[in-house]
Amino acid sequence: MRLADPVEIAVALRLGRPFAVVADEVADRVRAVLGDDALAVDVTVADVGAGGAVAP
Repeated sequence: MRLADPVEIAVALRLGRPFAVVADEVADRVRAVLGDDALAVDVTVADVGAGGAVAP
């Protein structure tokens, strides 16, 4: 993967915080790990659980 390529990631969330806020935080962390603040990161909410732990 070249760092110029967009990154796609899917996450499972639990109810509570707004999905958009969590997606932005995940994208920011991916950019930090890869060391590229301008990298396009597409975060998809693939599953939602109702409180407690979310199944893997």
